[in-house]
Amino acid sequence: MRDVCPAWRTTLENVTPIVFRNQRRAGGILINATSADWIRCDLVIPNGTPFHGRSRDTVRVLIDRDGLYGTLPAHLFPSGRMPTG
Repeated sequence: MRDVCPAWRTTLENVTPIVFRNQRRAGGILINATSADWIRCDLVIPNGTPFHGRSRDTVRVLIDRDGLYGTLPAHLFPSGRMPTG
């Protein structure tokens, strides 16, 4: 994962000048970048339970070799949780 962060920054810089970037740990790694044209790009590299509280209508998939996108619910209820029972 350490190799991904610098490679992602380089890739973004090759596409457009980046005026803001931030990286933090948030259940994995979260990288935020904003271009000079105010285009925002966020990359989340999860660990543990990667998609808790996510649904197919809240994420866009770049690479999904394990087919995890298909395991997500289509929508979440307003509480962010699926009903039980």
